[in-house]
Amino acid sequence: MLELLLRFRKNPVAFTADVKSAFLQIELDLRDREFTRFFWTDNLNNNPYVLNFTRVLFGLRPSPYFLAATLKHHFKKYKEQYPHTFDLLNSSIYVDDFICGRNDVPDALRTTLECLQIFSDASMLLRKWRTNSKQLDLLWQQEGVETEFSETSATDLKPPIKVLGLAWDSEKDLIYFDPKDLLKFMSRKTESKRFILSVVGRIFDPIGILGPFVIKLKCLLQDLWTLGVDWDSELPPKLRHKWQQWTFKPYIKNRVQEIQLLSDPSQWGHCPGKDNPADLISRGTSAVKLAQNELWWHGPPWLKLAPDHWPNRQRDILDSELCSEELEYRSSVHVAVTQQRESLVDINRFSSLKNF
Repeated sequence: MLELLLRFRKNPVAFTADVKSAFLQIELDLRDREFTRFFWTDNLNNNPYVLNFTRVLFGLRPSPYFLAATLKHHFKKYKEQYPHTFDLLNSSIYVDDFICGRNDVPDALRTTLECLQIFSDASMLLRKWRTNSKQLDLLWQQEGVETEFSETSATDLKPPIKVLGLAWDSEKDLIYFDPKDLLKFMSRKTESKRFILSVVGRIFDPIGILGPFVIKLKCLLQDLWTLGVDWDSELPPKLRHKWQQWTFKPYIKNRVQEIQLLSDPSQWGHCPGKDNPADLISRGTSAVKLAQNELWWHGPPWLKLAPDHWPNRQRDILDSELCSEELEYRSSVHVAVTQQRESLVDINRFSSLKNF
């Protein structure tokens, strides 16, 4: 995958697409359909009857292989007609994603149209085309190519483009990890081994660019296993502190950067910790106390007053406080070293395994 990603950005003009309902476009042989039988009923009061699938199922372990083998077999038909595109397709398809780059716009457009023809001959649709070239995007529209944002052109409504699980800003030509979905999941702020494992499972990092960051979380899981902490038990205080540090720092960094982007420091004021409802989250409290907590349900009393009566309204915000480095979440890499030990038995002393 790393090779595919590097090849994708080796050329000036980059573009991607995906195959619509790729697995469902492949028909199962009649002899194989019996292995996909399942029970079905239209009425829970009636006995179920048996059906079977006629197409390749999404989610089965062999399905990606079936798709790849079918596509490669189909591509062979075009080795003579479209030699350059044939070579490109064989090295630029990952499951149902097409990830490619070309030296110039005319070459990219030719590749696009040839790919569309090849997939159309297999009754497949390459859609959601995306590129870092505005000129190519305009030519696509003229040719009727279905682009990712054909239905809307509002920049602020465009979601991040996904390339092998990573986000791609095609305008700035940046590849990055988008944490929004992960932060939304983590906002539940559950503290258990089960939840932490779920967080690890949601970090899709196919080429390992987040390795130095994620290693701290995996080391935390290792500590939980070593201590024998049950799946849903409360975390030990020391490990809970580590988890809260891991959880809140990226969340706060993301929120602060968003505030900086959408507002001016002259609009900001300082809220003392004793008046900040968010502090209840980090400190924790019982359900009974929380139900009776006016600060949690109604906020600080001075919010009902005019802004002139708010605390520290005129406090200057220093540039050093806004420095991006101060918001950076740094992580350390833990290295495990194993000591080589002598074998308990010298197998060279035996002439065969039968004498061992």
